[in-house]
Amino acid sequence: MSVGIFACWYLVYLFQEKSSQFDLKDILNGVSQSPAYFLFAIFLMPVNWFIETHKWRRLVVKLSPISITQSIWTILFGISLSLLTPNRMGELGGRLLHISKGNKLKVLYANTICSVSQLLITLLAAVFIFPFFTFVELEIRFEFKVLFSLLISILLLYIYFSSSLIKKIFSKLNDRFQFSALENLIRFSAITRLETLLLSALRYLVFLIQFSFLFMLFDSSIPFYDSLLASISIFFVATAIPTAWISDLPVRTSVAFIVLEYMGYSGLAGLISSVILWCINLLIPALVGLVGFKKVNWMSLQNLYRFD
Repeated sequence: MSVGIFACWYLVYLFQEKSSQFDLKDILNGVSQSPAYFLFAIFLMPVNWFIETHKWRRLVVKLSPISITQSIWTILFGISLSLLTPNRMGELGGRLLHISKGNKLKVLYANTICSVSQLLITLLAAVFIFPFFTFVELEIRFEFKVLFSLLISILLLYIYFSSSLIKKIFSKLNDRFQFSALENLIRFSAITRLETLLLSALRYLVFLIQFSFLFMLFDSSIPFYDSLLASISIFFVATAIPTAWISDLPVRTSVAFIVLEYMGYSGLAGLISSVILWCINLLIPALVGLVGFKKVNWMSLQNLYRFD
């Protein structure tokens, strides 16, 4: 919570300090001069959520029948709820909306595999660039950096593909989710987990392209390679910081500003890009998800997290 409060304060401070440089006309002019970058970032938004929907449904359909249409509205409704609840817990509630009570625990486990695969890609990307990130001076030989990255990658992949280990971690989160009960879940094969991981990597690539193009749109001095390094670093740091719903955007924008300033580029470009990317990938889908609100039995929402 303290991190979120500091991020909110720091974001307000940044806007006050950089207000003389923050000109809406300049931003619009930048977009008009290179509209392809901006339009492509918007075009990738439905691609991003289609990949997530497909990835989630591939796992869930093995446990509980759900149509493609239901899956799409489930994901969008989850995004809407995530912006209204602490720690984006509403996203999980939205994804359980069309799941019968008897299958909720199984789908929750499948959703955990989905989330862990996306988190793993974020960590692997950060570990991969570590030997090549020259903006931080460390008195460590390049060979040792590569070896460290390789060992960490192997460890992370082992945890992900170890079914029993994830189940034990999952059961520790809540006493109701006993390991013996989870043994009865449909086991996701190594191939299924690999396919899920590859879809997460594809979605992560979409994130990188969107963020990198927005960086280059608002700061033409940033080469594509450095914009990728900055994006990976920002995603990693932002993921490592626990946030509540009200502090999610301030944390991400503050991290983007700090990272780009540290790399010698315009922190303001990072701040603006982060806000725009948040609007594209979260705010717009959340508004679309509001359409599904009229189809929801609100009295049933209180039972979404009941598994007994």
